[in-house]
Amino acid sequence: MLRTLTVLAISLVACNAGQSQDTRDEIRLRATVQAVVPLPSFSGQVTPVDADPRFALTVHIESAVPAVANFSVGAVVTLAIHSPSRLFAGDPTIGKIYDFSLGRRVEDGSTRFVGLRLAIANSTGPQNKSHGYKPKDGFVADSRTAVKIAEAVLIPVYGEEQIRSEEPFTAHLKGDVWTVGGTLRCPDGKGGFTTTDCDGGVAVVKLSKADGRVLFMMHYK
Repeated sequence: MLRTLTVLAISLVACNAGQSQDTRDEIRLRATVQAVVPLPSFSGQVTPVDADPRFALTVHIESAVPAVANFSVGAVVTLAIHSPSRLFAGDPTIGKIYDFSLGRRVEDGSTRFVGLRLAIANSTGPQNKSHGYKPKDGFVADSRTAVKIAEAVLIPVYGEEQIRSEEPFTAHLKGDVWTVGGTLRCPDGKGGFTTTDCDGGVAVVKLSKADGRVLFMMHYK
């Protein structure tokens, strides 16, 4: 009987040793949304967090519990998500802080993140203060402000070198929407550059004059 139990115990240990180590937990993230663009338009590094990702969501990490190297406080990271409509039930508010829940799975030393979902949105974002000061002409009253906001959201997505190469940016107001676009340059054949008869595209951002929300962002090719 004792011999039988010993053989059984050894068999169980061997069986467990041959099984893969699979652990799962949940990470609570608080992050400020900086930009969301179609995934093919994003050229930087992304962390997949959804099945069938189609959009790149760039956020500034405010906190992560438990602490995770991939999402260190103060870092700007881009998450590959399925769509804003599925995650936020609409378009997210740029500059607003959201609380997220993210699944983490560690298998044989390899970590992957799955199931990003919205938890309870924090009310500390600048757009949530319903009784705060509202300028008569809106928060984006002039073209200079519109350009600065556009550059601030473009650089984390497309890189500072790329965006600086498209300066100067110009802003045009139509109704309550600012359209901000870069300047395309190409060689003029004389050792200089020209802004006419160029092939290619530049970054374009549409902003709400009233509250500064990013309504659209794309880099044309």
